[in-house]
Amino acid sequence: MKKLKNIHIAIIILGIIFNSISIFHPNLWFDEAYSVGLANKSFIDIWKIGGNDVHPILYYWILHIIYLITNGLGATMNGTIIAYRIFSAMCISILGILGFTHIRKDFGEKVGALFSFFSFFMPVICIYAAEVRMYSLAIVLVTVLAIYAYRLFKGDANIKNWIIFGLTSLACIYVHYYGLMAAGIINCVLLFYFVKNKETKSIVTILISGVIQLIAYIPWIMNFLKQLKNVSKGFWIGFEFPKTLFQLFGTQFSGNLEEVIGFIAIVVLYIYLFYRVHATKKSGEEYKVRNYINSNIFCGYISSVGSYSGTKNINFIL
Repeated sequence: MKKLKNIHIAIIILGIIFNSISIFHPNLWFDEAYSVGLANKSFIDIWKIGGNDVHPILYYWILHIIYLITNGLGATMNGTIIAYRIFSAMCISILGILGFTHIRKDFGEKVGALFSFFSFFMPVICIYAAEVRMYSLAIVLVTVLAIYAYRLFKGDANIKNWIIFGLTSLACIYVHYYGLMAAGIINCVLLFYFVKNKETKSIVTILISGVIQLIAYIPWIMNFLKQLKNVSKGFWIGFEFPKTLFQLFGTQFSGNLEEVIGFIAIVVLYIYLFYRVHATKKSGEEYKVRNYINSNIFCGYISSVGSYSGTKNINFIL
């Protein structure tokens, strides 16, 4: 057990180094240039300009804070851009560390180490860790949300867990619309579970949390509706069979490579997981395998696609 713990620590150290190699450059592609340009504006202007984009503004506000700090330290624009990339790498680092601090405690040493490994070395993660975009932040926020939803589901309903659950839900809906989907579905699934099991106190608490989240989201509602209208007209979203399915289910394993490779990988993963379910049922260890299956799906998906993946996995967990 101690050996596995040391291996886990080594995975985290190597993963942080690995994902930091590509962040020390000022080159930008189009979407990154938009992020950098918007981060130079004031908080109010970011709200106004961001309302015409297709993403919420939390990430851009965080970049603006980094911009103010680096400017105050006399950094050049190149230095500020690198600082933005460092923030993305930090989000992925936190994601991988969650495998040691949280997943390991909830699901055991082996699953915790696997979670950290996938969090650092999935192809798509290596992209997000170096991009000046909100995806790395979305991934870690939805992961934290899913972890604490699982803990509330397991009955660990202390005030700290509820506060973290509520704050990360709110942060998710302001960082990306996949985060909005994830937070909404996770809250609804958890509420359904509490209602089903007649856990009155938890029902009241999650409803109060939901109302607070809704009130906090009201200032952005008009921007959300306007952006939803733009997206409904087509914009950059489309569906092409079977390519879109390959992208949707294979991105985490393929990154910028051919999506079909990732699709094949995820199919193989599911076949293995279902095999483990069948094999363990025969040995009478249903509870153990349920945690094993849920946790492997949990780390395989959440640590890759992010918000959308978090939505799928909380359903497997519950």
